[in-house]
Amino acid sequence: MSDPQVNNITVQSHGSFFERILRWVRILIARNNQRLYRVIRNNHRRLFRVIMQRVQLLLTKEDRQLAAQLQEFVGQNVEITTAFGTVQGELVSVGEDFAEIREPSGNIVLIPFENFVFINPV
Repeated sequence: MSDPQVNNITVQSHGSFFERILRWVRILIARNNQRLYRVIRNNHRRLFRVIMQRVQLLLTKEDRQLAAQLQEFVGQNVEITTAFGTVQGELVSVGEDFAEIREPSGNIVLIPFENFVFINPV
């Protein structure tokens, strides 16, 4: 049979050992977060520029693909659904990042690709 006092001492010493490790882990995390914050703060303009260039490359690639797909519908009636509503009419032309629609009323509507939700030939 073991002595409960010895077990308490052992448990307490393990507890303080783990507490010290936990404290060191918290300190290391705080220091790393501070370093990361300083890197971001000191380089935020450059980091933002790089991120935006990457996003622009992705959008440009998607826009080119959509423009190529839309070319086959030029001269046809289409219905374009956007987050703001639906536009129906003849697809007059396709730009680098927009579609030009002539509504039945004769109005010309330019719809940026970024607003497209769905397009359907009518």
